[in-house]
Amino acid sequence: MRSALLTSLLIVLFAGAAQAALTEDQRDQLERLQHDCEASALVDCLERGLEQQQLSPAEAVLLFRQACEAGEARACSNLGYMHERGLAVAQDPREAARLYGLGCEGGSANACSNLGFLYQHGVGTPADPAAAVRLYRQGCEAGSARGCSNLGVLTAGGIGTEADLPEAVRLYRQACEGGSGTGCSNLGFLHQRGLAVAQDFTAAAQLYRQGCAAGDPNGCSALGFLHAAGQGVAQDAAEALRLYRFGCENGSGLGCTNLGVLHERGIMVAQNPQAAAELYQRACGLGHANGCTSIGNLQQHGIGMAADPAAAAAHYRLGCEGGNARGCTSLGFLHREGLGVAEDLGEAARLYGLGCRGGDARGCSNLGYLYRAGLGVAQDLEQAARLYGLGCERGDARGCSNLGVLHNSGLGMPKNPAEAARLFRQACAMGHRQACAWAEGAAGE
Repeated sequence: MRSALLTSLLIVLFAGAAQAALTEDQRDQLERLQHDCEASALVDCLERGLEQQQLSPAEAVLLFRQACEAGEARACSNLGYMHERGLAVAQDPREAARLYGLGCEGGSANACSNLGFLYQHGVGTPADPAAAVRLYRQGCEAGSARGCSNLGVLTAGGIGTEADLPEAVRLYRQACEGGSGTGCSNLGFLHQRGLAVAQDFTAAAQLYRQGCAAGDPNGCSALGFLHAAGQGVAQDAAEALRLYRFGCENGSGLGCTNLGVLHERGIMVAQNPQAAAELYQRACGLGHANGCTSIGNLQQHGIGMAADPAAAAAHYRLGCEGGNARGCTSLGFLHREGLGVAEDLGEAARLYGLGCRGGDARGCSNLGYLYRAGLGVAQDLEQAARLYGLGCERGDARGCSNLGVLHNSGLGMPKNPAEAARLFRQACAMGHRQACAWAEGAAGE
């Protein structure tokens, strides 16, 4: 019973709602409670705090400090959280890490998971993915759903540990069953993409809905995408729009980016590039790499604002570093042309390579052109053909047409006009106008 009350107190204190100021009588009672803490009646102290339900963040700091010094691991963890976030105390990630460490050593599962997060991101302590893995595992095994979910993320990506998607599935499922909305949403993503599980849009939708209901705004946004596409749920543009808005308003960079796309293209809402730019900027600030790349695209081309290649380059770099392949490719183009950054063909080749390996079709085609022309890399027609082929397979019309040119002219391969014509027709169907003329018999590049 006392454990349940203690847990309830911690929830109350961190619910984020404004607390009413204490009366003088209540302050006197709080003093008595803190005296009880000093007398080692720790649980009684915290249970009486629950009865109060009027503690301000500053008073909570005092209470948690007393409790932590008396050896209550959960109080150390919560005091660490307040230092991490700067709630009623100066923001101090190093002190947060110290307090999480005390809590973790004392058996608080959440303290271990929170400390793992700091090690993962290098906040208040040097970045150490392997230590993050160890701490997340410790938290997960002790009952922290957040620890299981975060461990799943690192396991899926091979960060600090061997990549193991089936194990990530198990961890996400455990997290989801333990009440982690993020765990449910991450498991939904694997079902949506068919990664380590059978592709199942219906299961993905159910998991995203569960994640959304459990408080993960990315789950709401991802469910909105399925409603927009009619995958696993009835196609419902209005519901998709509602979910994107809800997700964005509650901190989902994915929701802000998807909502920005609708405003940029005028889908379901009036076309408004300025609104799109604001949404992409917000998404980027929330750490959504695609949002960074998308605002960069508007800045590069002067859509809804004056063109600013230097600002575009900065946002493409953020997108690329955040794992968005399109951002790498776009930044590579700016380096190739010397727009907003120094012209650097070697750097362009490197960035196109990152984009291509990340799945961006245009990155493969653009790198193929550099190999064809010997720009920034040694000329290699076979490598050019391979990269054009990858770009074509992934949906880039220019990759198809350029590969067709190699077949038509016999560069780096036996001459094959029939295959060239097929590739030109494919590029034509994908919207490459010049390829349409080439398909009719004229060849060139």
